[in-house]
Amino acid sequence: MVRSFNELDRRALMVLVAQLVFVITYFLFLVGLSRLFEARIESLSGAAAQQSFLSLQDMLATIPLQQLLGLLFSYAVAVVVITIFYAPFFEWLTWRIIYSRRMSARSYLNYVWMSLLWFLIWGAVATLLYLFIREGWMPIVLFMVLMPLAVYLSLILNAVYARTDRVFMSVRGAFALGIGKLGRFIIPIIAAMLVLLVLMVISWTFAFLPPRLEAFMLTVVLLLYSVWLRFYASVVVQPLNELKKYK
Repeated sequence: MVRSFNELDRRALMVLVAQLVFVITYFLFLVGLSRLFEARIESLSGAAAQQSFLSLQDMLATIPLQQLLGLLFSYAVAVVVITIFYAPFFEWLTWRIIYSRRMSARSYLNYVWMSLLWFLIWGAVATLLYLFIREGWMPIVLFMVLMPLAVYLSLILNAVYARTDRVFMSVRGAFALGIGKLGRFIIPIIAAMLVLLVLMVISWTFAFLPPRLEAFMLTVVLLLYSVWLRFYASVVVQPLNELKKYK
């Protein structure tokens, strides 16, 4: 754990900047898309031309169902496409910086494919759980078990991929190391949870700040933690001899 803090050199600053750029630009993209959606709704409903004060719900009711579904589908596709190609780019960039690896278009496109595969795997797991677990227990299972497990294995997945640039080897390595060698990760997991707990306690003091400043400070704390957590994962995974078979 101490070594992970020692690893926080100029690479950590580069990673933090990359994460900030992603958060800001992705937020602006969603806001801009929302504005375009509302403007298009007004145009289709004729509300803008009539200078009326209809609510968004009322304007939606005036649009033919086929046009509305087409509009929703087009904007959903835009969000999905941007998410698939844009969000993975910054995660891929982050791990290339951490391991000081050479960047290439092929490595990035392979990472996009791996991210999509990883999403489908967890989507299938969530679907199976939904089918076999009582509905009342589903939120608890998702947030208390599945999501932490997905984050834990995703960190290992990214650490392995940054060293190998191999999609299926990385997926296999994530499960082989994360599940098969769970005992070696118990102490790092507890350490990461303790650091998060300390940051949560510190974050309680932000409640006395103005709402916008509070949201900003919470975002900064989460970004700092996410940067450190990635470096910590790289330090924990790197010395494992089992990684040799994934190279």
